[in-house]
Amino acid sequence: MDASKNSTVRTTAQTTANQPTGHTHALGLKQFKKHTGVRALIHDLHRMVSSVQLAITLLSTLALATLVGVLMPQEGLVELADIKRQFGESYLYLRALGLFNVFSSPWFIALQVLFFINLIFGSMLWLRPAVRSVFVPIFCSAQHIALTHGQAPPLTLPHSAQNTKSLLIQHLKRRGWRIVQDPKNTLQLYAAKGDYGRLGPVVAHIGIALLLTGSLLAALTGFKAQHLLEPGQTVMLPQAERVIKNAPEAIWLGHVPNIKLGVKQFNVEFNQSTPQDLKRGVSPTPKQYYCDIEVVTEDGQKIAQQISVNHPLTLGDITVYQATFAPTGKLSLEINHKPVTVNADRMFGDRAVAEVPVMVNRKPMTLIVFPFLVQQDAGVSAHHIRAFLHDGQGFYGLSKADAAKNRPVMPENLQLFEGESGTLGPVHVAFRAPVFASGLLIKKAPELPWMMLAFTLISLGVLMSLTPQRRLWLALQAANATDTTDATNAAQTTIYWLPKTRKAKLAYQKELEDLARALR
Repeated sequence: MDASKNSTVRTTAQTTANQPTGHTHALGLKQFKKHTGVRALIHDLHRMVSSVQLAITLLSTLALATLVGVLMPQEGLVELADIKRQFGESYLYLRALGLFNVFSSPWFIALQVLFFINLIFGSMLWLRPAVRSVFVPIFCSAQHIALTHGQAPPLTLPHSAQNTKSLLIQHLKRRGWRIVQDPKNTLQLYAAKGDYGRLGPVVAHIGIALLLTGSLLAALTGFKAQHLLEPGQTVMLPQAERVIKNAPEAIWLGHVPNIKLGVKQFNVEFNQSTPQDLKRGVSPTPKQYYCDIEVVTEDGQKIAQQISVNHPLTLGDITVYQATFAPTGKLSLEINHKPVTVNADRMFGDRAVAEVPVMVNRKPMTLIVFPFLVQQDAGVSAHHIRAFLHDGQGFYGLSKADAAKNRPVMPENLQLFEGESGTLGPVHVAFRAPVFASGLLIKKAPELPWMMLAFTLISLGVLMSLTPQRRLWLALQAANATDTTDATNAAQTTIYWLPKTRKAKLAYQKELEDLARALR
């Protein structure tokens, strides 16, 4: 019988030794089981996807990629010609790596998707225990508390168990504790203060998941469009100068709506130049620029609004921004009280000028207009023009003797600032304004509500996590004690308590001492 028993032990030991390690779950004190086949593959995949190491690696990689996207110029925000000029021959190599379009690159989107999956599967491991710890309390008996490390010294009061429990609940509620009684044993209590702060990481993780959802939604359906429009011009959004989708065409799921955009009027205001700026030839900087636009939506609705920098037009998840402006080379004038728009497309030496044919006493002449515009010409603090009249043989106001002797004499001319008018010989000229084109940026950002909600939840989760979370298990044990002085039987009750906290431990200890003092 002993030989048979020894043989059985050896057989069991050999069988155990021959079992492969790994793929096991502990089942209480029972022997470990191994996973095989598809179950082992699923178990390994779940363990890999939900690992903390993978989360840290992905989060670090995303942070590094975001830093690269902030430091490197991104297409759609910086002119392509400027990027090529800055990086030269390295442009094509860096562009192939997606460094000029980081946030819409396939590898960045893949990292976001993988981190989202890791976050969801990883949260499953601790989400339920965290929620249960708040809403499903655990109760401890007096014997369990007495044997647990970290218990507070027991407190004995000369009251019955019920009176002690009522007194204890009264003092705890007065200090803001939430109290739950064990339905199976009313002398066992669970008290908590700030325990909802344990849900802080849960709320923060939900916020991060929403942040990733919004980011993926923006990448797969969002776009940016840019167009320069002169006053009076219109354009259909799909035919804008630049339409940049937030993801490669192969994986982009959005569409560019057939919205019609038109600019009615554009104005730009400049800051006042100081005398020192004028001496150095520094042009004043723009103070504000704005335009009146008209938008016709896909369903035919017309929307007219004035937009300016930091005051865009919002159409659902599409926003129209006043992004920039640019001179068109055109000037709005009045010649002999007739409005006319001229284009400075002729060169006079090294300057672009506008030439306007006019009739003076049935004789054809040419009005030559030199524009001087702020930020286009150094040292110019206000838009103005200087006009000359030419009859085909010489300038008006220049004598034949001066012209023949090539004397450096300035012919008769007219200088007009914006809004001024005057007469140059028989010609009446008024300078209304230079014509600027409004640079519009149209952006579809479906992620904005998701991002706002996500950052709100993340901030709320962080604040909840900072809240001190204090838990207290209590058990009351009643006993009869003889009072030798009065020779009567007096009830006594001993309070066993087990405090737990991870923050502000000294403050928690002081609170328990104050509670014990109040109970005594």
